[in-house]
Amino acid sequence: MKFLLILCVFINFSFAQTHNLRSDSQGTVILGYEPLTTWMPSKFALSYTHIFNKKFSLEFEYAWSSVSADIYVVDFGSVSEKRFSLLTRHYMGNSFHFIYGLFRNDFYARVGGDLLEDLSRQSFDYFRVVGTGITLGIGNRWQSPKGITWGVDWIKMNVPLLDRRVEDDILNYVESESSRKDLKEVIGVVKNVPTFTLLALHLGYTF
Repeated sequence: MKFLLILCVFINFSFAQTHNLRSDSQGTVILGYEPLTTWMPSKFALSYTHIFNKKFSLEFEYAWSSVSADIYVVDFGSVSEKRFSLLTRHYMGNSFHFIYGLFRNDFYARVGGDLLEDLSRQSFDYFRVVGTGITLGIGNRWQSPKGITWGVDWIKMNVPLLDRRVEDDILNYVESESSRKDLKEVIGVVKNVPTFTLLALHLGYTF
């Protein structure tokens, strides 16, 4: 973390004209990687940013991940997560900026292991949580004269507030009381607890 901060200070000094380059640009196409993020780590992301001026830009981002995982005490055969975001990047200087906007998250999990054996009807072996809310964060983004653009979102917090929909018919078919309780707790956490992204890395091109 300390190394990243020192590196960012050096980059900011080396590319002190980023704000001027940004004011003469129209948009940015970015490929992102989120190594530390809930619920599923190692997300990839694609985004397009429309630049209004050197202080404001509006970004549409799509992030996704799909793996097998243990969440809490439940073993899942497969988990996929998709997040759609519409974000404002409000620059306070050369590269540092605040991030705020809306997101919609779609979390889908298919059970496995012992829990699968507890199902009386295995056609109901999944649950899904869809939620909409607000995103808040901070980041840095730099631009070279040739348009190469890179940056770091240091932290983003996604707070679910609206349209929290759950498909949890699986709970009706879990025979074990303890397994049903564990699964219900997992669904509740995914539905209600804010998620975080740390040190999201971006690389792209600005035109």
